[in-house]
Amino acid sequence: MTENDFNCIDVETANNSWSSICQIGLVVVRSGEIAGTWQRLVNPKVDFLSMNVVIHGITADHVRDCPELPDIWDALRELTQNRPLVYHSNAWFDRHALTQAAEKHGLPQLDVEWVDSSRIVRDVWPERYGKRGFGLANLARAFKIEFQHHDALEDATATASITLEALKDSGTSIREWAQGLPSPRVRTRARPEWASNVPRKRVKKGSASDQLFGQRIVFTGRLAVGRKEAKRMAEEAGGEVDDNVQHAATKLVVGEFTTASQADTKAASKSGKQTESERRIEAGQQIAILAEREFWDLLGLTT
Repeated sequence: MTENDFNCIDVETANNSWSSICQIGLVVVRSGEIAGTWQRLVNPKVDFLSMNVVIHGITADHVRDCPELPDIWDALRELTQNRPLVYHSNAWFDRHALTQAAEKHGLPQLDVEWVDSSRIVRDVWPERYGKRGFGLANLARAFKIEFQHHDALEDATATASITLEALKDSGTSIREWAQGLPSPRVRTRARPEWASNVPRKRVKKGSASDQLFGQRIVFTGRLAVGRKEAKRMAEEAGGEVDDNVQHAATKLVVGEFTTASQADTKAASKSGKQTESERRIEAGQQIAILAEREFWDLLGLTT
């Protein structure tokens, strides 16, 4: 096994439960080159949330005759064992999903060293991606990678390409990132020319990739990460976080235990903050009610 033998993984889920995996995409990298791929649709045996279907296009009908996770788990463990497993999500989405799905089904955990490629990108190019713009879709545009976002195999392939670019540009190996605490020493922080001929212009605040800048954000319900962490990420994107819905609020982010849209949400399951937001919307206040996954999308953190 060489210093740059690893695998890249991405998953899609049926609903807000991170264990509801409905697709897995895996890219095999050997000696710093993409050597193969593996993709499976998975029947999670749960309801599909409309928001998730809009994001990835996978429905219950697509997976009706597909294997369940326990049926393919041994194959996935064999493909990934004893090598770093790279995913791209600052919120640890793919890692949490696979871990929680294994726990749900009573399966052994993957025998891997987890590596978040968004961390690599932020450390290798701090001036460009240190605080924002390191979402997979934005990076793919910057490095001119054409892919179908939210298809698990396409996302895993984009992750592999970007990771290899970062390793090459920094003079580091994936083994250093897997084992290095603190981060390995990056030997080339900046280069006169980007390998992908990407313009070295910072993303302007308020652009499509920075849509939380200047927004007043309120969180409600249980989030996938702690409130302090969610607040930190929102503020790094230029937003301000309030504890309660007030006249200045512009976005309400609804946590994982409420459904994705107002149309699908039963009144009994709505929080006081969501009810108050809807009252203010009816009165003319401009408040966007977002599912948690939509919030991560705005941050560029879903995969």
